[in-house]
Amino acid sequence: MRNIVILGAGFGGISVAKNLIGKLPDDFRIILVDKNSHHTFHASLYEVATASLGKRLPQRIDFENLYTSAILDIREIFKKRGQFEFIKAQVSNVNFKERKVFFKNRESVNFAYLIFALGSETNFFGIPGLEEKALPLKDTNEALNIRNAIQEVFERKQPNQRITIIIGGGGFTGCEFASELVFYLKKLSKEFGHLKERVKVTVIEASDTILPGASDWVKKAAKRRMEELEIDILFGKPISKIEDSTVLLKTGEKLYFDVFIWTAGVKANSLLEKISGVTLEKECRVLSDDCLRIVPYNNIFGVGDNLYCFDPALQTPMPATAFAAIEQGKIVARNILNDIYKKKAMKCKSLPSPRLIIPLGGKFAIVDIGPLKLKGFFGWLVKEFTNLKYYLSVLSFIPAFKLWLRGVRIYTRND
Repeated sequence: MRNIVILGAGFGGISVAKNLIGKLPDDFRIILVDKNSHHTFHASLYEVATASLGKRLPQRIDFENLYTSAILDIREIFKKRGQFEFIKAQVSNVNFKERKVFFKNRESVNFAYLIFALGSETNFFGIPGLEEKALPLKDTNEALNIRNAIQEVFERKQPNQRITIIIGGGGFTGCEFASELVFYLKKLSKEFGHLKERVKVTVIEASDTILPGASDWVKKAAKRRMEELEIDILFGKPISKIEDSTVLLKTGEKLYFDVFIWTAGVKANSLLEKISGVTLEKECRVLSDDCLRIVPYNNIFGVGDNLYCFDPALQTPMPATAFAAIEQGKIVARNILNDIYKKKAMKCKSLPSPRLIIPLGGKFAIVDIGPLKLKGFFGWLVKEFTNLKYYLSVLSFIPAFKLWLRGVRIYTRND
């Protein structure tokens, strides 16, 4: 049996596996490896971090429902699939010459083809105190930690005391989180008897704009929406240091915070730095050719956040987005099949225009998909339809619909 080993069950890894199943010769097997037994729907993490459970003392089942609202069980995604195996394990190393993947506390596996789909991890850029003091937002556990940390501030402080939540980074995650956070804070203020005008949300952005990579129309609409929500956005304010409950800016300013959330930095999985035989580029992303093969190998591929593939048309690297990872997964699957069946490799050309759907609190979202430009409630409907469409692409109808409906019920409690 020849193994096609996929490292990582994120958007890219799932896409590769789904597009290979049912198309391989009988002597091939797909092995999907991840340290978790679930696939995280990252688009909902900001919702988990700001979800009101509707009561001051929620029960265990409330937290279980919230936790599972943003994850999909991998065995549910691939149930009753032939030529497929899932391994829950943490990768320790890869030997390209021996074609082996090594794991912690588990036997190694051989591979005929290998796909790196490890995703990204938080990048603290070496800023002193940041890793120790900031709360990142990269998985469901971190989202729950943020939610609980914010509620604990309301429990600890007197009703007339000021509460300040600072978000580091004005990218997509930072803006989405800050906007929905406003509604969660209003709920908490009412619940704990705090004065809502004493509760403040601030976004610190090192550059002179929010939402890098978005069109000017999207940036203006998003800034207007966030201003309406009374979110302070500080442009051109790089952070130099974090001390106790204070952010020190390179401008010399000091900002006090009760909770600091870091959304500004990501880098490819640090495992890649330990593996010899790969070339790393910006943010530790592994270099590939235009067929998404890891340089200089013909049987090793990359997708998603850990891939550095240069787009010759746009003169920029391929974007590290869920949409890009899914599309790259399709191309990698096709190229593996082409190699097996002795066909010409497919090159990864410029991806279609990015599908930007940016939810900004409540039933409001900005949509910029080709000619379709929406904002407000109808944008939110497009966002919900898109979420449901993705669930349906990886799950059968009933589990997909139940998962989507559970999310809608929980996440709209703030509205």
